[in-house]
Amino acid sequence: MHLSATHRDKLDPRSSKCIFLGYSTTQKGYKCYDPLLKKLYVCRDVRFIEGTPYFTAGKQGEVLSDFFLLPNIENTNQLLSTIPSIDCVLPNPDQHTQSSTGFIPSNDGLGQHQLPAATNPASNPRNDILQQHHSQTDQQIHLQSTIDSSNSTIDHISNSELPGALDALPVTRRVSIRTRQPPSHMQDYVTYNVRYPISKFMSYHRLSPTHSAFLTSISNVHEPKNFKEAQSQPVKQQAMHEELKALTENHTWTVVSLPAGKEAVGCRWIFKTKFKSDGTVDCQKARLVAQGFTQKFGVDYKETFAPVAKMTTVRVLLSVAINQGWSLFQMDVSNAFLHGDLEEEVFMKLPPGHPYSENSMLVCKLHKSIYGLKQSSRAWHTKLSIALESLSFTRSSAGSSLFIKIVSDHTLAVLIYVDDLIITGNNDASIAKLKQSLQQQFPIKDLGSLKYFLGIEMAASRK
Repeated sequence: MHLSATHRDKLDPRSSKCIFLGYSTTQKGYKCYDPLLKKLYVCRDVRFIEGTPYFTAGKQGEVLSDFFLLPNIENTNQLLSTIPSIDCVLPNPDQHTQSSTGFIPSNDGLGQHQLPAATNPASNPRNDILQQHHSQTDQQIHLQSTIDSSNSTIDHISNSELPGALDALPVTRRVSIRTRQPPSHMQDYVTYNVRYPISKFMSYHRLSPTHSAFLTSISNVHEPKNFKEAQSQPVKQQAMHEELKALTENHTWTVVSLPAGKEAVGCRWIFKTKFKSDGTVDCQKARLVAQGFTQKFGVDYKETFAPVAKMTTVRVLLSVAINQGWSLFQMDVSNAFLHGDLEEEVFMKLPPGHPYSENSMLVCKLHKSIYGLKQSSRAWHTKLSIALESLSFTRSSAGSSLFIKIVSDHTLAVLIYVDDLIITGNNDASIAKLKQSLQQQFPIKDLGSLKYFLGIEMAASRK
């Protein structure tokens, strides 16, 4: 039996050899008795050794009364003396069903019960004396039979069924009387009562009409969860067609037969509706994602680490831009991961909706990275970092995803989060020139002023 930390010290053994007594009726576990410590445990972490007996041939057990509390037989007479007397008489041998005095025989061991008789004979002093004598005699006989029955029952239980009988006794549940209080970490909170309702600190009527339209638009859009659901929406079908066309034009893969000994990773579609800063729909996005969790290290991928902007860096940059009065812009790279070059040989199953998707023998041999692969983010981040460094940007020591460019009194900052870029600075002309340079190298969309980024809604004002 395993001993928990509460029943042993640091240097004590972690297990003890015990005797299995049965199953507990109040807990989930086995009842185990330790004869050396004379302790009874209830434990679930038990290993049974059935081939070797616990006791030797000279000692086959212990006395049950050593560790079970047995009733005291000497006090049986005192307990039975408190039993109230029962009015009963001995039955008449000549009467089997009902006597003239109104008593019927009973087989429950408690004598005979008095019931009202149909007819009662005339009472006389002689009958009263005889009835009282028979009643006293029957009480003495019944008391002696009860004592004998109790002694035989106690002997029977002590010899064979005492553990089970003790377990069958009702266990009184202990109810705590101390006052219940909330935990210490909840003392600063008010349950079911909002101490600071958000309506007192934020109101939508102060927002501009364009920003209100933007919030309404992103809240009323339902995105399909799978390819079958997207087939019923023409805009999603068009988005999937454009995605497959872009992958083909970018020479992302080549359709080949799966070589022997190679495994192909799966893929699926993910849909997203993107909005402009005024709330109008910018585009319907359908992104093909590879199921990279089936890749094997050393076979189809090696290094996977790629820096990502921390939320602390995002908040600090937003705070600096707001305090300095800088403009904040957001740009999105179309099919960003498709521009990273792969060094490993990776095969992927044909995506749903592809003209040859019904042929299970054909797969895609990837030449460039795709969303979902373990090394995709690293390949894309490396290529974008090289492009920014060619434009005289330097990586910030505060974060690997933050690039800064300082020329005389002009300051520019670019924060990268996968394929989303935040651009800010104190010169709008330099920002416009930077956007033009990036659009010449990558297919980047200008989303205008920063409104929504990583779940943060932005609404800036110069007042």
